[in-house]
Amino acid sequence: MIELPILWIEKEDCQLHDLGIKTQQDYDNTRMMTFYSIAAISPYEADGREMTEIHTNGTGFITTIPYRKMKELVYNVLYK
Repeated sequence: MIELPILWIEKEDCQLHDLGIKTQQDYDNTRMMTFYSIAAISPYEADGREMTEIHTNGTGFITTIPYRKMKELVYNVLYK
């Protein structure tokens, strides 16, 4: 089990995105989420920020933790 800060996108911003309207992402707007399994992680970059995409159960989540740090964290928490 691992708890991580996940980017939170407000419902209104999701609706605008679905309409093709770009909004400014608030990278400080996160919610803690507990993961019981992680299938994979991959580097994710937006607006010059290095982050990580977490792949689990067919869904992707973005954490503000940089990929290299996340890779080490997942290994130490889930596999040691």
